[in-house]
Amino acid sequence: MLRRLPLASLVCPTTPFLAPRLLCTPTSLAGLSARCGTAPAGLQRSTYATKGTKWRMRDPKKAPRKNSQLDPSVERKKHSGNRAPVDELASLVKRFRDACDSRKAETIMDLYPTVLAAKVLNRTDTRRIAQAMHVHVRTNYFGASKTPRPFPFVDQLAEDIRAGNLEPHPFAHVHMLGIYKECKMYHQGHAFWQWLVDQDGTYVDQAVYGAAIELLAYRGEASLQQLEDLYMDGLRRFPGTFAEYHLSPEAIVPDRSQRTNIVGLPILLLQGILTARLLSRDWKQAYLALDTALRLYPTETPARFFELFMLERPISEAYTAFLLACRSGVVFRPHQLTALMAKLQKCMVASSSLQERMTILRGMVNAMYAYLECGGSLEGPHIGSFLNAFGSLIPMKQPGEEFVGDEAKLRNIIISNAHETMSTLIQAGMPPQPQLFIALISLAGKLGVPELLRVTMQDIETAQMDIGSIGRRCILASAGFLQDKSLIEDYWTQIVSLGELQSSQSSHAYWVTLAKACNAADHQIFFEQQLPNLQHTISTDAMREASHHLNMPKKSAVAMQSLTTMHPADFDSEIEPLQEQMKNIAAVIMSGQPLDLLNNPFHMSLHPEQRSLGSIDDLRVIYDELTIDPHQPPPPPAPESSPSHASVSSMGIPLKELRFQNWVTILELMNEAKSTEFEFQRHLDVAIAQKKPLREALYLPSSQGEQDPMPTRNREELRTHIRRLRAPGDSVSARPGTSISRPNRVTSLTPNAPSTPKLRYHVTEGTTPVIAPDTIKHRPLGKPKLRYHISIEPTHVAPTPASLRTSHRPLQTPATTRTSPEEDLEKLANNNKNTATE
Repeated sequence: MLRRLPLASLVCPTTPFLAPRLLCTPTSLAGLSARCGTAPAGLQRSTYATKGTKWRMRDPKKAPRKNSQLDPSVERKKHSGNRAPVDELASLVKRFRDACDSRKAETIMDLYPTVLAAKVLNRTDTRRIAQAMHVHVRTNYFGASKTPRPFPFVDQLAEDIRAGNLEPHPFAHVHMLGIYKECKMYHQGHAFWQWLVDQDGTYVDQAVYGAAIELLAYRGEASLQQLEDLYMDGLRRFPGTFAEYHLSPEAIVPDRSQRTNIVGLPILLLQGILTARLLSRDWKQAYLALDTALRLYPTETPARFFELFMLERPISEAYTAFLLACRSGVVFRPHQLTALMAKLQKCMVASSSLQERMTILRGMVNAMYAYLECGGSLEGPHIGSFLNAFGSLIPMKQPGEEFVGDEAKLRNIIISNAHETMSTLIQAGMPPQPQLFIALISLAGKLGVPELLRVTMQDIETAQMDIGSIGRRCILASAGFLQDKSLIEDYWTQIVSLGELQSSQSSHAYWVTLAKACNAADHQIFFEQQLPNLQHTISTDAMREASHHLNMPKKSAVAMQSLTTMHPADFDSEIEPLQEQMKNIAAVIMSGQPLDLLNNPFHMSLHPEQRSLGSIDDLRVIYDELTIDPHQPPPPPAPESSPSHASVSSMGIPLKELRFQNWVTILELMNEAKSTEFEFQRHLDVAIAQKKPLREALYLPSSQGEQDPMPTRNREELRTHIRRLRAPGDSVSARPGTSISRPNRVTSLTPNAPSTPKLRYHVTEGTTPVIAPDTIKHRPLGKPKLRYHISIEPTHVAPTPASLRTSHRPLQTPATTRTSPEEDLEKLANNNKNTATE
């Protein structure tokens, strides 16, 4: 009996893994010879047949082939040649896995059929594929209206998982459900979940339940109570982790000063139900879920928990949620800070008091400082958004109208401080970026300061920077506001000479901007003079829109009386805290390391003067009552050599203190939500009646006058108030048994819509800090003094690096590759397992 070999290696010696599955069974060479003898006369087996059995005619004139199967020398050569296909397959699998790790979706889709047919993929590969496709969809198709191109491939993945062609992995199924949610393919995702829920533990775990709850919540057809039942089913189906207790709002951690080492806590399941509660406006249970996550993982709570509050709650709560994440050490993606800055600027425009607008402007600086402290890096859009906000402090005048009196003094203070802010950042080491110069150019036009425009353009030339098409259009617009006809003509000539009008899209924007500038400067004749020679660069649509703006009558000037202003000296004193915070930002940029939060803290509220719920001593007593089990002995102190001895967060805050601070912040957020929920609902109702996007109501400032005035409470009253806040059942907007209503979904409109209420930021009386007259530093209120900030010597000394902690990464360096929320959760679960093993 000869040794047994797979038929595939004989039929397809170069690519045996492509042979039919039946040929992969080992058999003896003698048996093979006997079976091959049954071929029809005159036919022989094709060497390269790969599908079925193919035969071809043998030429009888040719000499019969030597039976190489019985020749030892030929056998050795054949088997030595088979190493190449094996090496080729290993190289192919490595290339496929590298494509998964680097998120190359096109390569994954191209190689997938081959590696799947080779049956070399394991359950980890299943997770790699789904994870890579999830990141690809989130990165390239987030918010897109069209269906992503790889979506048919995702359907194929789901089908292969159902058919058993791919080994199951629960985290792969989490990513699959996430893809269906991101692509708004809720029907397919629901069908996949219905199949998953009937499978065993190799397919489903509590994380899959959490992803399914989030998918169904965004689908909007399930009631909150149904999703709560699904959440409890996920907790009880896997009782081995005791998650039902640990995820309850009243659970107690074993040691508040150490990290949580409980294995297998389903944080993604908690994220899923938190999403459902927020979408259904059950703010109380949502905040209790966030409180639970921060109690368990004060430094490792995924960023998605905070992002949900930033998306679904009013701006004042979203602002505190952002700072809560920064204090926990969460580094958001840069666009999250950009979005928050844009929302704050919208609030400034809606506010009717200059002092309120200054409060929001200081809130912007506070948010940027917190972002730097937790390890983020300020970029051009952040600083540009902040500098643009200076232009929203006071109403702009019509072209040609001058600021006079106190208005001119306020304008000069604003311009001087905006220019000084940019100078401080550049001299601290921030590279000059186009957004900084564009913001100052826009500010010069809005507030009517031609000197600022001239200085900024000289700085651009000194820095040899290309401000791009947006910057060039901004210069045209500012020249129009300043009614500088010569600058309009000269700069338009430069734009034409640079060939900026060659692109149709760019040409459209340039022509419309020129029309607006000529209209503002009463220089329509110049626009008409440019048409004959440049007729080929303007389309019919662009011509129609440009003509509309060219002949548009000027609107009436916005009266300064519509804004409650303040005395220039008082306004100057309001600017000083902002500049002090800017010095902290410059120090962090200069040293590349965060400052000590104990000496340089950041505020946790948009209104830092707002009083807390009670005294710190009373809050600590009540916190201890709720977070310590009196029947359990205190945990023994961890030895200094133990890995768990490191009980300090990345921000330098002891975990025991951080848990207490988080608990207090959550209570303050719940108190604010309870006080402002009726007003928030009113904003939503008005948006529905006026057919406006409902999400705009999230950007409007909440009325401080209707909030709980936070009276002075003794310990017993404070204890009662906290228990009432945390007690279930009295959330204003929770509607058990009804389907979830998405904030951006416009429902049916009532025929008699209520009139638009006047939305204001009401400052609580008695909270404005009192400043003694002799402490106010009066600055010159004449024309603003502008300096060339490119060559300014630094004036603020950064702290010595030896006294600072090492930052997460150096400032002004590109951020590392960001991970998805599901990756963060998986890493958190693996860390828990490793810690428990140690």
